[in-house]
Amino acid sequence: MPNHLKFYFSKLLIFNKKNFIIYCLISAVAAIIQTFGLISIFPLVAVFLTPENFLQNEYFIKYYPFSYTTEKELMFQLSISFLVINLMALSISMSSQVFGKFVAENTTIKVKTEIFKKIFSSSNFLSTKRSELLNFFNFELGKISESLINFIDMFQNAVTLLIFVFTMFFIMPKAFIFLAVVAILYSVVFFLTRSKIQRISMQVSELSKKANQISLFLNFGLKDAIVLKTGQKMISSLKKLSELAVNAEIKAFIFIIFPRFFFEIILYTIIVIVLLFYLDANTLNSTIPKITVIGILVYKSIPIFFNFYRLLNILNKNISAFNAFQKISRLLKNSHSRLSKRIDYFRKSIIFKDVKFSYDNTKEFKFNLEIKKNDRVLIYGKSGVGKSTLLNLMTGVIAPKTGKILIDQSNIVKKNYNINIFGYVTQQPIIFPGTIYDNLRLSNKKISKKDLLDCYEVCNLSNVVNSFDEIFKKRFEFDSPELSGGQKQRVNIARIYINKPKILILDEATSALDKNSEKVILYNLKKAHKGVIIVVSHRPIKKFFNKKIFLK
Repeated sequence: MPNHLKFYFSKLLIFNKKNFIIYCLISAVAAIIQTFGLISIFPLVAVFLTPENFLQNEYFIKYYPFSYTTEKELMFQLSISFLVINLMALSISMSSQVFGKFVAENTTIKVKTEIFKKIFSSSNFLSTKRSELLNFFNFELGKISESLINFIDMFQNAVTLLIFVFTMFFIMPKAFIFLAVVAILYSVVFFLTRSKIQRISMQVSELSKKANQISLFLNFGLKDAIVLKTGQKMISSLKKLSELAVNAEIKAFIFIIFPRFFFEIILYTIIVIVLLFYLDANTLNSTIPKITVIGILVYKSIPIFFNFYRLLNILNKNISAFNAFQKISRLLKNSHSRLSKRIDYFRKSIIFKDVKFSYDNTKEFKFNLEIKKNDRVLIYGKSGVGKSTLLNLMTGVIAPKTGKILIDQSNIVKKNYNINIFGYVTQQPIIFPGTIYDNLRLSNKKISKKDLLDCYEVCNLSNVVNSFDEIFKKRFEFDSPELSGGQKQRVNIARIYINKPKILILDEATSALDKNSEKVILYNLKKAHKGVIIVVSHRPIKKFFNKKIFLK
């Protein structure tokens, strides 16, 4: 638990230091005023029950700031003071909670942004388990946000608790003993339930991971689910996983909330026993002010202790999110926040010297090759021989274990270079919602009409829309089923080609096109593109390539 608290504290200081400090100050003020609000009821009770004794109290005579003529007027003053102080306490407390939620949510956004930055600058992302990232973003990140909110609430609660206990120690030492007993009881319950709640947290995390995988398949593989008739089975599995997760969450919730009700039942039982068996009428009349004050203290102390216990347990319940964040951080540990060098030009060659790479220390790939300026290169071989791995290494998406990758004599291995010479067209494109024009300008907002016309003709977009003007008008939904695989690939090629990369990579990017359409686009690119073209394909076009790399 100390590591968890340290972790959330460090994230708040790193990503939201100024706002967190402001929140701490507001929380301290709110806690102090809340304590004064609680104390302000004591003179009100005393005046109401034993006015003679209270009016003769030396501290009251010495420090009461207002003048009065009757007990009724004094009662009115004390009532208004009680109301004003508690209204102020509630207002500041509410403001503190709202601001605390803002700080927590804002910090979560910054944490999420930082992780995405690390992913895009990491050289080992594709060699990691991306299911861990998906589960983190779809499930665990929400728990990180919840934990930050609870950590912030716990800070305010801790300040309130400390001030409350400290005040009671000086005002009523005997009541302090009761508070110590309540604190010990809550501590015992926390340590007894901690491991059970942590186990439930990890169980829910595993269930959510499986549920996320099914949800993703239903979203992105809907057509496959319909064709294979697996939709109903997957929905049943998703329902079962969700029900198991809900049951586990309810179990954890019961562990968290039961102490408050249990302790209150014990308290009420003790009060009834004392009233029935240990107090007679005379004793009750003489001690009723003290009993009333102690009762109010007890009534107020249990929620304060319970909130602190509850917030600690919610952090404990979200241990899976803490572990996931630590794991994601380790997976992306090789990323750097600053880029050391830009590579914007390609003048001579790309050379692989004794390059070795393996996924999870299983099959090892070895590469030695050279690609020169203006080459048209075919990379071919059986499935699984490392064609896409070679391209990922070349573009710096993943880093080799050993060897050198030289771009114009600059070794990019384990260097955080900003490489801007590649245009990488993948086999399975995703079309984003909007028009064709919206998709073409994803990475380049300033596209001339001349470039658009060139792209429309070279990539044969007339097969996607009926006219050039329709690229600005016709809208498609996310990964639109209205478009065929070949049409999506044309849009994907156009999206990369329009940026005029120095090296254009087509990784099975025309696999959904018929051979004639593929040939037309490749020859259009050969004529229009001034730079290297690298193609991964199982059906090479004759007389197109001047260099072939066979992988085995």
